[in-house]
Order: sequence, then structure tokens, then C-alpha cells
Amino acid sequence: MKHSKTENTKKHPGKNEQGNILSVDIIIDTRERKPWEFKKPPSGISINNIYHDKLDAGDYCLLGLEFPNQEFSVRIERKAKMEEFLGNIGSNWERFKRELDKLSEFEKPAIIIEDDMSKAYARYKSSRGKRRGYFNLPPEFIIKRVSEIYINYGVPVFFASSRSMGERFALNFFKHATEMENSLDGE
Repeated sequence: MKHSKTENTKKHPGKNEQGNILSVDIIIDTRERKPWEFKKPPSGISINNIYHDKLDAGDYCLLGLEFPNQEFSVRIERKAKMEEFLGNIGSNWERFKRELDKLSEFEKPAIIIEDDMSKAYARYKSSRGKRRGYFNLPPEFIIKRVSEIYINYGVPVFFASSRSMGERFALNFFKHATEMENSLDGE
């Protein structure tokens, strides 16, 4: 994977000069539409650079922890709407299983859906009988597929209630993966 380099790019995520804030470089897949901007990182994490590169799996990862089967490798697949996820687990299930196979090669994969399950239930109830969009999939089916994804592929699915909550979740996910990696490296 080639990334344009800048002077403050580190090979692995780590602590800054003061030793108290984790500094990371994030890679965003070039096909990601309206990517997270990471303008408000949580305390204890600083973003050095954001790169755009084609990722073979997922939409977001950390520079230094981006390779399959690498210890503490992280990948996040983002779904901006429940409808996008429902398309993946419904009519596009066979294709999505191939994506899940690739995601499962990473030690810490995750799918973050910027939607709320209870709101999805409400939309399903209001569209019953109308066969609108993807909401002809019953909530029980969604739960079944989410369980299958975790059990069969080891990829947890997290429902964040909004775009900003999804972004915050991703940054905390990256922060904790980096802390784990650094603790084993002795930093």
C-alpha cells in the first residue's frame, strides 16, 4: 500500500513527545463517500495525518496497523444508513459475505452503522405492507444476520445513533487498539 508521506508520519501509532497522547495516522478508502472528518478526537488521541488510499477491506484503518493477519490490525466498515446495511444482508448477501471474509482477516474488525435499531424497528412498522425499500426485512431477520456476522466471521456490528456518534466510536476503537498494541510493544 502506498501512502503519500509527510514529515510527521510515524511508522506505528504511538505516544506524542509528552508521552500522554496517542498520535495516529488514519487511512480512509478512496471509495468512501462523505467520509468521517475526525475533527473532534476524544481526549488522549491526536490525529497526525489522514490519508486516502484504496483499501481491500473496510473503509477505515490505522497506518501501521493496516495489514491482514497483523497483530492488532484494525478495520472499520462504515454504513451510513440502515438501508445500506439491509441491502448488504438481504439482496446482496453473497457479495457481502466475500467482504466479510476479507474483514475477518484483521484482528480487530468492526462494522459501524450510523443508525439506531429502535428507529429501524419504527420505520419497519410504519412501512409494513407497503414493501418500501429494504424495510420489507423484519427486525428478527436483521438480528439473525448480525448474529451470523459475528459468529461466522468474528466481525462485531455496532449501531451508533448518528454520524457523529459513529465517528466518535471509531476514534475510541482506534485509540484502544493502539493502546493495546503499545502496551505489548513496551511503549
